[in-house]
Amino acid sequence: GGSRYFVAMFGSFWSPAKRDEPHSKTKKIVVLGLGDMGSAIARRFLQQNCVVCVWNRDNEKTKALAFEGAIAASTCQQALEFGDAGSLVVTAFTSYRVTRSVLFTKDVSERLKDKVVLCTSTGSPDDARELAEDCKKVNVRLFVDVAICGAPQLVSAGCALLLLSSPKTEELKPWLEVLDLLGSTRHTGSYGTAKALELAVVDFSLINYLCFANGLAMLEEEKVDPELFLECIGPRFPRYPHLLSALVPRMSARDYTGETTATLSTFQNFLGCRPQYLKNHELPDAWTNFMLGLVNQAAGDRQQFAKDDWTRLQEVMRKFTTPPPPPAEKAETTTTTAPVAPTTTTTTTTETPQPAPESKGAESTAATEAAADTPTAPAEKEKEAPPP
Repeated sequence: GGSRYFVAMFGSFWSPAKRDEPHSKTKKIVVLGLGDMGSAIARRFLQQNCVVCVWNRDNEKTKALAFEGAIAASTCQQALEFGDAGSLVVTAFTSYRVTRSVLFTKDVSERLKDKVVLCTSTGSPDDARELAEDCKKVNVRLFVDVAICGAPQLVSAGCALLLLSSPKTEELKPWLEVLDLLGSTRHTGSYGTAKALELAVVDFSLINYLCFANGLAMLEEEKVDPELFLECIGPRFPRYPHLLSALVPRMSARDYTGETTATLSTFQNFLGCRPQYLKNHELPDAWTNFMLGLVNQAAGDRQQFAKDDWTRLQEVMRKFTTPPPPPAEKAETTTTTAPVAPTTTTTTTTETPQPAPESKGAESTAATEAAADTPTAPAEKEKEAPPP
């Protein structure tokens, strides 16, 4: 079920074909760290006819790759001596802390001189910048921080996406053809950018999986076939890049008034109907409470922003040094150019939007599409109705 969910989510975004382009034995590659990812990297290079020397603190993993054609080094120092000046050293340890503990002992660090070092560890943008400085101190020719988007299986098939952050120097160019054997490469900018992008991409995957797991609990409780859920979400995900791009102008302007696709109060109703249900059926409520807490925070402690567009959520998710600009001027213009009908009490609906300035035509089209992926507001209207 889970794997089919992710195919439905991301299959249309990126489905690279398996790559098989044997590479001539002209460059020496050292791979340090043979966990799942390190082993996949070494194995892929071997399959593409590269000369690979491997080392791991657990010699059993080293021996396994030696049977497949790798040169097995008994020590990290020996592995680094295998490479010539300018040769490629790939570090595939789990964290930057482990990477430092291996590379920056005296006997090892002095052998890093003039090497091109690629680090694939998991960490933050700060971790990448700090390791770059450490490598500079020991005269590494070029340090490249790499974020690999894709499981080891994708690396083994040559279908991963490699995000590279480093100075754009001539030292990297000879290795791009080799790195292409692992998949496609994208230079993201200075140190830290690749890790920031990787974390954002993984967060997107994680948040969607959490939504799936949370929804699955209710589907199972109500005996709804999960296949129906997959059918419902399948057509939506290909539109996400366009819909997210359509939100950027409003998010950049921090203008949450006027025509909306959904308001914060809409999401308060959408999420607020669940806690009692979850309690009645003894279902976990961690996800619902987390999301409702964010929406309530964005709506303000006095609900003063509850009628704003849901993109105001960014105010509690991003770092801003100034408050959003006041919306009064824009509201006055809207009233003048498009008088509100006497029976209209809210601007949250997008079915019959009021005329907008010409410059907003593209946003209006995207907003209409986005409405299909956000809750409608019947509950909100009911909430707004005056008491009998």
